[in-house]
Amino acid sequence: MSKKRKISIKKYLFLALLAIIAYLIYAFIWYQKNTSYKPELSKVTDQEIIEDLQRLVDQKNQK
Repeated sequence: MSKKRKISIKKYLFLALLAIIAYLIYAFIWYQKNTSYKPELSKVTDQEIIEDLQRLVDQKNQK
C-alpha cells in the first residue's frame, strides 16, 4: 500500500471514530434531557400526601 493510501485510510478511520464519539455524546445528552426529574408533572401537594397517609393510618387502626 502506498503511503498516501495509508494516510487516507487513517484519516477516514479517525473521522469515523470522531463521528461515533459525537453521536454517543449527543445520545447521552438527549437521554439526560428526556429522563430528568420533572416536578411539574406531579401536582400532588403536601396536604394531599398528609391526608392520604392519615387515611391509611386510620384504616390500619380500624383493623
